[in-house]
Amino acid sequence: MKKIILSQLLISILFIANSFGQTEKGSFLLGGNGSLSLTTYRSSINMISHKIININPNFGYFIKDNLAIGIKTPLYLEGNNSDIFSLSFGINAFSRYYFAKTEKTSFFGSANYGLNTFQKEGYSSYSSNQYSAGIGLGFTYFLTKNIGFETELLYDYSKNFDNRYGEDNFGMNFGFQIYFNKQK
Repeated sequence: MKKIILSQLLISILFIANSFGQTEKGSFLLGGNGSLSLTTYRSSINMISHKIININPNFGYFIKDNLAIGIKTPLYLEGNNSDIFSLSFGINAFSRYYFAKTEKTSFFGSANYGLNTFQKEGYSSYSSNQYSAGIGLGFTYFLTKNIGFETELLYDYSKNFDNRYGEDNFGMNFGFQIYFNKQK
């Protein structure tokens, strides 16, 4: 029964997505991106394996052709084999401008600003609230008229409100977007 319901839901989403457009005014986008990082630090006395998962679901609205604004909710998990665990989640406003579009591809520039909460557990446990701001340059390949696979190079800066530290992040995310256009 679950398989039948899930199949019907997937078919409905694909049908709805294929009946709409891409980046015109009044359209919506729904999707997200993320990254996975595996790092090993080695010294003469020990080795630490470090794992980071970053997930960014988002929802946006095109306020004019090729320009979307919206909300994303980043989730950041970090852990290693030394019993240190970090968690960060928040809410960010974003804007995204699509340019150099063809039928199957488009580049986009993005900017975001938001508030996050950060918690670290381990030998130096603490929690804090932080703001973050970032910019990115991405590329979308449209698998169908309304579903795009994307990759984005980005820079993000975050700073704790208590001024303990700031952090620069450079990275690359991969993800999918579904583009829903207003009915014509």
